[in-house]
Amino acid sequence: MLRTAHILTTYLLLSTGILISGCSAQEEPENEQYLQTQEENYSEDDAWNPADDGYRRARMAVTFLIEQEGVLHEVDNSRPGDPVTTDIDWHFRLSAKRELDVWVLADLRFRFPESADIETQLEWLRSEPYFEVEPDATQDDSAYDADDQPIINAEGTIEFSSEFRYARPNAADAVLTERVANATGRPVRLAIKHMEPSMLGEGYEVTLQITEDYTGEAINTLTYRDGRVDSFTDVLAPDEDRTIKFVPALKQGPVMPYPMEGEQALPEIAAKNREIMNEMLAGLRQANFAEKLLAGIIAGLKTTDSKDALILHYRNDGGEGIPMFYAGTELLAAPLSKNLIDFKIQFTLDQ
Repeated sequence: MLRTAHILTTYLLLSTGILISGCSAQEEPENEQYLQTQEENYSEDDAWNPADDGYRRARMAVTFLIEQEGVLHEVDNSRPGDPVTTDIDWHFRLSAKRELDVWVLADLRFRFPESADIETQLEWLRSEPYFEVEPDATQDDSAYDADDQPIINAEGTIEFSSEFRYARPNAADAVLTERVANATGRPVRLAIKHMEPSMLGEGYEVTLQITEDYTGEAINTLTYRDGRVDSFTDVLAPDEDRTIKFVPALKQGPVMPYPMEGEQALPEIAAKNREIMNEMLAGLRQANFAEKLLAGIIAGLKTTDSKDALILHYRNDGGEGIPMFYAGTELLAAPLSKNLIDFKIQFTLDQ
């Protein structure tokens, strides 16, 4: 798991250019009078109209669904005279949807500009195929209102239930441990943090962030050999935002043959970074689904494109996985009997 986490960290550094040394942010003009003059000279007539550069209005729909459940009945007779029975039954469902108005490229086909100069190619790698008509504050990490409540931009529901029973009738202390948990709520924010061409495979990669709001409780009961019963309740609440990076099916061999940042000015560093990314890609190919997901990565995002349409879709129905609701640690012991993860981004041009 530590190696997989290191892989993800390395990839994030590379994809944001942090490992490229010698690069500095563009210096801002020091003359405040110049900036003031520029601001005074600006008028609404100077406002940029994206349509003049070929951009088109579209509707962007983002949907995300997780539905998982697990059932376990296990009897352990490995210790003579001391049988142990474990029963777990749990279910988790999260559905989220968001729609927004965007500007999209004149041509939505995913095409690397092979014949262009390297700066044009790098600009293509840094770019997204869309931008919002009205930039949304909910994309920011600090998307909270004056009362410190998350700004709502998503629709959907969250449902969770779990029953856990551990019986050891010949134990010296607790002969029965039970935990019953329930939680309900909703996703309040669904944000696409990044959407750009991937170095790991053919197509786009997307970073999805979900802010959840749910309430619930878990009632724990301990029954002792002498008949005493203790009970206590845990409050269930979100810990932090859920962030997942969806990437294409992992490429066999080296990473995509796109240029690296600093390819011309710092060729030795760019070559080293490409070598690191190739090692990282090889490591991801060896990692199983759970290891990738614990590092925040799901591979297999499919890009379907045409001049006027673009769909990014990932679906895992019945494949391997790990529980996605972490408030009940006992879930980690229960195998998945149902595992559906479905994520889609679809752009539809305005008529």
